[in-house]
Amino acid sequence: MKSVKLLLLAAVYTLIASPLFAHTALTSAAPADGAVMREAPAALALGFTEDVQLLKLVLVDAGGEAVDINFMPSGDAYKNFNIALPALKAAAYKVSWTVLGKDGHKVEGSLGFVVDPQAAGSAGATQSHDEHSTHR
Repeated sequence: MKSVKLLLLAAVYTLIASPLFAHTALTSAAPADGAVMREAPAALALGFTEDVQLLKLVLVDAGGEAVDINFMPSGDAYKNFNIALPALKAAAYKVSWTVLGKDGHKVEGSLGFVVDPQAAGSAGATQSHDEHSTHR
């Protein structure tokens, strides 16, 4: 009987504690991770599971050279960000980001995309109506 009570207690704790320990996650990105695009995107759109502060955003090309995007850390929290990009040349790119969730944890992530004018198609972008824009 004691082991049944312990098992039930553990199950209840797991159900209650799981959401408390869940961290912020990226839910959408445009361009999407792994996208191959014929035309360079004019902006980078990032969507998260909750309001976050965007603390760091770095764009590098295939040679590891940083692309100046004039990023300024966000003092306010938003669920969606739309960051204007400079004219990008044909190349592979990697975006790295760090956000601060409302739970106080920093979460880092990255995604990659390729600009290739010879590519067969272009990945579509999904826009959100509830986004914060960062302009250059």
